[in-house]
Amino acid sequence: MMAMEQSEGRANVYLFSGAEEWLKREALDKLRAKWLVSGLEALNETVLEGATAQQIIDAAETVPVMAERRLVVVRDWAPLMSGSSRNEDAEVKRMLAWLDSPPETAVTVFYCRGALELLKQIADKRRKSRGGAVKLTAREQLTEKMQSVVFSPLEGKALASWIAKRLKPSGKSLAPDARELLAFLAGNDLTRMDGELAKLTAYVGDRTEITEADVREIVPPSLEYSIFQLLDKLLDKDLRGAEEMRATLFLSGMNATRMLGTLTSLLRQLAHMRRGLDAGQNAAALQRTLGMRSLYQAQQTAKQCRKRPADELQSFFAFSVEVEFAVKSGRLRDSAALDALFLKIAAPKLALECNQCYNNFV
Repeated sequence: MMAMEQSEGRANVYLFSGAEEWLKREALDKLRAKWLVSGLEALNETVLEGATAQQIIDAAETVPVMAERRLVVVRDWAPLMSGSSRNEDAEVKRMLAWLDSPPETAVTVFYCRGALELLKQIADKRRKSRGGAVKLTAREQLTEKMQSVVFSPLEGKALASWIAKRLKPSGKSLAPDARELLAFLAGNDLTRMDGELAKLTAYVGDRTEITEADVREIVPPSLEYSIFQLLDKLLDKDLRGAEEMRATLFLSGMNATRMLGTLTSLLRQLAHMRRGLDAGQNAAALQRTLGMRSLYQAQQTAKQCRKRPADELQSFFAFSVEVEFAVKSGRLRDSAALDALFLKIAAPKLALECNQCYNNFV
């Protein structure tokens, strides 16, 4: 996945979206540096939240003070995020009309946290049309009149390049295996990774290379990585260790529904990894196919999936999907579903004796 995908639209009206907030903030800072005159920033930048279309238009049409352009940042504009009410439909129509000829004296940025469902809907329509005409709703037409920039998580060479750039002023470098581990521990969250790089730089002192051992010593695991470790204990049939980790994760803010969903995702990767390896593929080749963000995760999953037979791994995944569906349909509590899954993987004999949590989903 590319770090940044940009579509055509009005040169001075942008739509920023996507999961990678660090890159999004960096792009906004670059626009500030380009257009805001030093010392006059407060006079020529307006940040709006919960604004109406008219308030956005008024801000953009305000004449800049001793500068060529002013900057208007609109955060999480409701019609782009939802658009379910008649009032929002009217807002969209007002904005569509204005976007036909926005003033050249303003750069307007619609800044949205996370991915936009609207863009996914448009992509689906275009894919299904197979090059034919596509009918867009008014809200979807909004995005077509803006320069849409999607900021996605960095991976592979792009991530390596970003890390090298961040470390260059300190004269440090990150060993490849350390980079892969850091990506897994930090979850490819650049904001967190930037903070961890600063800590690692201070920790190694005069040494120029940051090693995998340094990363293990300094960087705390993400919740996803912790659940990966929990699954490792389940596969080793260490039920007590898994339960201790479960309790610790709950204290750190994890809930049973999220844990169950993450375990289901990891079990899917395990089952597919085992099938791929048995078919002669390697972990590196399977990394992107399985949606893994780091080679380290793929390599560790490859080791993990060798702990049990392929048919067992597939049965664990199928069972996890089954109990997760039972939770979503209201037939089973999320905590009971976790109990059943833990027993299924780590203590199958005990699970067979526990019909209430293992077989009965009502």
